[in-house]
Amino acid sequence: MLFYRCDATGILFELKEAGLEGGWMTSAGPSLVAFTLDSKKKNKAIKIFKRRKCKEIVVVRPDNDGIKETKSLPK
Repeated sequence: MLFYRCDATGILFELKEAGLEGGWMTSAGPSLVAFTLDSKKKNKAIKIFKRRKCKEIVVVRPDNDGIKETKSLPK
């Protein structure tokens, strides 16, 4: 995780410093997940992922019926 393709731990620490409630790397890697219910924090996370040159950013809204994709960047 420390050396694969990018600074994944650095991104996660930066998300934590930005106040997001949580984040992790998926078990298959190197996908990163961050979560928050606050729209201002969501926008901070998107900016962090863009600045760190992540290839794709997917915003979803989970509920009791499943997960709905609300935005996919870049398009």
